[in-house]
Amino acid sequence: VIRVAVQPYAPYTSVEAGKLTGLDSDILNAAAENLGLEVQPQLTDFNGMLGGVQSRRVDVAIGGIAWSADRQKEGLFTDPAYYSPPAMAVHGSETYSTIADLEGKDLGTVTGYVWVKAIQAIPGAELHAYPDANGVFNDLSSGRIQAGFLDPLIIIDAKAKRPDFDFTTQYLTPPTADQIKAVPA
Repeated sequence: VIRVAVQPYAPYTSVEAGKLTGLDSDILNAAAENLGLEVQPQLTDFNGMLGGVQSRRVDVAIGGIAWSADRQKEGLFTDPAYYSPPAMAVHGSETYSTIADLEGKDLGTVTGYVWVKAIQAIPGAELHAYPDANGVFNDLSSGRIQAGFLDPLIIIDAKAKRPDFDFTTQYLTPPTADQIKAVPA
């Protein structure tokens, strides 16, 4: 048996009829089958995924767990199966292409995500942290936040399922080496 913590993070991870589904789930299910292991999914929030592994309630957590130096100190990370660029879901017709464009804005992400520190480092920006992506999308669509930082496939999937949501997907121009050196977050 392999006990697996996931959060609802479609199209990467979901639990349907007691089974893991989604892109990351397909990868883990194939590996478990090759090893002759039964997958036992445990649905939780993002913080519960990492906490579950650290407390040994689960063997592994999958689905949108980005590597960071701080997280590496807390547990073993595999090499990523794929790379996703950071993306923004942006309210209405606004366009943001640089970090400077985000100064003084209300910005959202999920509690514990790697974007929390980056948002906190933007001058004048106010971080709105949510327990899951649904909160980000709801506040974004209503205009309570101007941009939400999430994985691009999450944004695309949410928009496909809810065309009434009022946001677009955008990408920032990568910061320069000097900008990263000045503000590493």
